[in-house]
Amino acid sequence: MKWFSTSIVAMLTLAFSPLTQAASFDCGLAKSPTEKAICNDQALSLLDEKLNVAFKAAREQWRGAAREYVLNDQRAWLRDVSSEFSGQPNNVAALKQLKERYRKRNRHLSSPAYPLTGVYNKANGDKLVVYLDKSERLGVTALKNDLNIVRSCGNEVIDVPIGSTNISLNLSEGAKNALDLCQLRLGFSANRVSVVKQGQCSGANYAGNFTRDQKDYVGNYRFNK
Repeated sequence: MKWFSTSIVAMLTLAFSPLTQAASFDCGLAKSPTEKAICNDQALSLLDEKLNVAFKAAREQWRGAAREYVLNDQRAWLRDVSSEFSGQPNNVAALKQLKERYRKRNRHLSSPAYPLTGVYNKANGDKLVVYLDKSERLGVTALKNDLNIVRSCGNEVIDVPIGSTNISLNLSEGAKNALDLCQLRLGFSANRVSVVKQGQCSGANYAGNFTRDQKDYVGNYRFNK
């Protein structure tokens, strides 16, 4: 009976004590408000654990420089989340938002479309921002550097089957009129995407080869928030 009482006390102590070890880091070294929130909230700590597993799994699926992109992308996301959480005046609302950001990131890293995402540059300065929306469906925004033209698929995002590297998207947003159609066929390989254009695309020629920018991230573009 003495053993039973001691065990109950120990479990209750653990249940109502701050976590000493979060999934991806030592809580004894926690410094930022985000890290401290993870260490003091069991649900958030579990989300952090799941995210760490998803991140490692994502990196294992990539090769060469692509692995570096996953690492840099994750670091950029963590900086963005930490900055957003630290600037919130309402801690309860901020914690709820932080958990949702972690859930969303978990879904993104686990999505079969995640390996296609990124910011791709053409030699002339044009960009393709390939992103996942809140439902893990793939979307594209194309930016024509010298003409200041932006075309986007808007709500016409698509589901991407596992292993798919060839997709087609209609960039309906940004059209000048009903005849100003723009469809892109994209073929992905490692850190590159080859684009075939159909339609006027507001006068922009998005056809050609684009290379993933290792130092630019989808999170830098506000439409993805």
